Amino acid sequence: MNNTLSKMTIREYVDIQRALGEKIVDLNNVYWRRIWPFFYRPILPFIEYSPESVNIPRASFLGGVQHAVFPPEIANSYMNFLMFDDLQGYSSNSLQYNCRRQIKLASKQFLIRPIYEVDELKDKGHKLYLEFYERTNYSYKSKRQKQNHFFAWADTLFRFSKTIMLGGYNNNELSAIGICYLVDDILIYATFFCSNKALSLHVSDLMLHSIRELAAESQNIRYIFTGMYEPKKGTVAFYLFRGCKIIRKPSLYRINWLALFLLRILMPKQYQRLCGNYEMSMVIQNCTNYGNLKEQKREMKHDICNM
Repeated sequence: MNNTLSKMTIREYVDIQRALGEKIVDLNNVYWRRIWPFFYRPILPFIEYSPESVNIPRASFLGGVQHAVFPPEIANSYMNFLMFDDLQGYSSNSLQYNCRRQIKLASKQFLIRPIYEVDELKDKGHKLYLEFYERTNYSYKSKRQKQNHFFAWADTLFRFSKTIMLGGYNNNELSAIGICYLVDDILIYATFFCSNKALSLHVSDLMLHSIRELAAESQNIRYIFTGMYEPKKGTVAFYLFRGCKIIRKPSLYRINWLALFLLRILMPKQYQRLCGNYEMSMVIQNCTNYGNLKEQKREMKHDICNM
């Protein structure tokens, strides 16, 4: 596959995300994405800020904000990112045998290449999305089940020419879709979904492998970012088993005292997510479970990133 990576600025990435319906506030060139009602994080959450260098959205006074922080001594929490590093040194030979085998099997069935036509994404992609949704009942952007919402999503992606849209093709039939954004020196692997049949034929392995190869061909990409680490998130074990790392950064949350009190008392699991201080035993268990093929099939039901 030819290198199809087009670099964009943070501002261009913000424009795309706004067009896709994300709520983003710009304060002195720090772009805050609304994660939950009244709660915000920077749109690129792995960038570190000192508290005095950022202004926070007014709406957050009813909730709060959280960002990676410098210096680390003032942190009160952690943010954990799923990232691939050492990109230029990547080779499938570095993977475990079963991963290499799945890539090899999938490469006999699928070709990964850019999606060139919006009508193809609309027609074939919507069918794939409906199949994916029936399989997972995935709640993020579930309005895309409706054809008009999915078509609007496709039109938006094509309107921004630097969006990286990859398809997995079986006999020229679109069977899987991967969406990436190259923002400065970070490649964001934002979205992936596929048909049931393609999933069983390991197209998810081939798509990830192809993206890592694209990144390896570039000399100026530092990381592939696949999302935030959460122990029960469906894609976590899939990525960890394939060499993804958890990059932990000290962070600072600033939350309305009443909201923080209610969060601690009424929603302790959400409070733990906010603190981000997960035990490494959870990570080890994620990887161990994924070695079991039955567990692997269960985990990869959730084959789309919520970004």
